[in-house]
Amino acid sequence: MKRSPGRPWIVALVLGGVAVLVRLPLLDIPFERDDASYALLGTGLLEGRLPYRDFVTLKPPLLYALYLPLGLVGGGDPVRQRLAGMVFPVAAALALWGLGRALFGPRAAFFAALIYALISADPRAHGCFQNAETLMIPFAILSVWYWWASTRKGERLSAAWAGAWLGVAALVKHSVIPQAVLLASVPSRRLAARLVPPFVAGFAVIIALAAAVLAATGSVPALAEAARESARYMDVEFRARIPFYAASALRLAQSQGAFWLLAILGAVAGTRARGAGRLLGLWLAGSVAGVFLGGRGFPHYYQQLLPPVALLAGAGLERVLRRPRPLFFPAWLVALAAASLPALAGLAPFTEGGREARARLLFPRDPFVQAEQAARWLAEHTPEGSAVFVAGTEPELALLSRRRLAGRYPFIYHLTVDAPDTVARQASWLGELEDPGVAAAVYCDQAGSWYDLYSSPVRTEELKKRAYARLSGPGWRAAASFPPFAIYLRQEGSR
Repeated sequence: MKRSPGRPWIVALVLGGVAVLVRLPLLDIPFERDDASYALLGTGLLEGRLPYRDFVTLKPPLLYALYLPLGLVGGGDPVRQRLAGMVFPVAAALALWGLGRALFGPRAAFFAALIYALISADPRAHGCFQNAETLMIPFAILSVWYWWASTRKGERLSAAWAGAWLGVAALVKHSVIPQAVLLASVPSRRLAARLVPPFVAGFAVIIALAAAVLAATGSVPALAEAARESARYMDVEFRARIPFYAASALRLAQSQGAFWLLAILGAVAGTRARGAGRLLGLWLAGSVAGVFLGGRGFPHYYQQLLPPVALLAGAGLERVLRRPRPLFFPAWLVALAAASLPALAGLAPFTEGGREARARLLFPRDPFVQAEQAARWLAEHTPEGSAVFVAGTEPELALLSRRRLAGRYPFIYHLTVDAPDTVARQASWLGELEDPGVAAAVYCDQAGSWYDLYSSPVRTEELKKRAYARLSGPGWRAAASFPPFAIYLRQEGSR
């Protein structure tokens, strides 16, 4: 067996340090919609506001429980929140290193974990943010690790733990469920009969525990509603989504392409551990299926592919160095640095310029910088404990101003689909403006805040006009403007 590039604790420090270091240039980027909404709903648990029952959301429940401490530490500050969230990419890199040692040996494992630490921070994949994929991946890796151990030793307990970790991962992001295709990696029917039932039992126990908690809080009917909403929201022909997936893949290829080639080499060259290649192939296939469950093809969906890709790339890099034999010891470092150049070049623009310039480089059409200005104004001109109504999909306004978000829709895209009850749901949402606890309302005149791939142009324009008419009518007055945001305050005597 090859010697490790260093002692285990040194290797762990290096991997954790790299995972943190490559994310530092983007720590202070303003909140975007996803990480703001997760923190908003997570901290809302402390106020008794529950996902599904009090907020319409399509993400699984554990995501918000994990975001509760991140939101508390962050306190509306993106730097503190993302520093707290570093535990997830660091844990993923270390777990991948451990799995790699079991599959390949120390050197290829080190390469794989280092590659993962680097490419998982890719700005093009929004790797600087704690999106749902980032929080889900450590648990997904643990599931694969335990499953591999169970197939090597025939241990039912390891198989049960593998199922349990997959259940935990699925409660963070449901797109991990196709990873269960790993069950097909069992080398014999006899062993499958021994290991598959405890795997399924472990998964079922975790899901049952989550269901019990949701039932105890009265959230099950609302969760069923969310599932129907998700199906309706995703009711778009697959071919209409392909351009989005293709655009994201081409974008990521610019920075990750060298590692994809190394992964192909690793897959072709094979692995020394019997069954490891089959395991990784199935894991990759399941992850690809999971990516397409996302629906829209955003670049961060591809984060789910990175663990098996990084393991194959690590094996490929070791193959390159093994034949022909390197002439000097740090050849592995030179080869890794060469493969990393495109990814590092993608990070370089974010190490220069001011905070606003770097934010606009990452989100050229989104008003996240202006949202901070609007939120500061709201915090200064509205009473503590009051609510803010946001006409648009900008949950960061409520998070940054530390005000309660009025209504059940952090993302109003659900109100723009062409469905029989859309008009009624729009009316219910607009009815929140009658709540005397709503001290302010914000209208966002930006297309991305209203339109999604699944939006009906007719329904969306109807909603925009109705929202603007309500805010321009009696009971509200224009108070401030931070384009594209217009802020309205409730007129005295209209409460």
